[in-house]
Amino acid sequence: MARDLELFPLRYPTVKTVTFQAGFASDLGHLVVWGLAGLVKAGILSDLRSFASPLHALSRWMEPIVSDKGGMFVTLAGEGIDGRPLSLTWNLIAQRNHGPHIPCGAAIALAGKIASGASLPRTAMPCMGLLTVEEFLEPLRDLDISEKVV
Repeated sequence: MARDLELFPLRYPTVKTVTFQAGFASDLGHLVVWGLAGLVKAGILSDLRSFASPLHALSRWMEPIVSDKGGMFVTLAGEGIDGRPLSLTWNLIAQRNHGPHIPCGAAIALAGKIASGASLPRTAMPCMGLLTVEEFLEPLRDLDISEKVV
């Protein structure tokens, strides 16, 4: 199965670099996640599933103290149609802790498309190309999420 970082260059052959980033604005939150991930990587912990509930409770307690911002950042770099270097960055910035809803946009939009009777391939495959950006963003429209293209 191809991963996201492999799919973009397959679809857009002139793309040479793809990065996906997501995060939240709390430095403390980043530090905790980074530290726990380091413990898993070092083999000290086998996984973090047992930490999910306590971390969620802690994050809810800390929420009023730290930032409620998060987002998703996608950057593609390669050649434009004119052969010149081109870099595009697509950002979704979430306020009021709406960031965790971003990954749901595609599933909701695709389910809606299927329910409406749209003609879609009937096979297991990546969903790349099945939705427009507007279709992806539609289920998120009532949330405090803004789009920025650089």
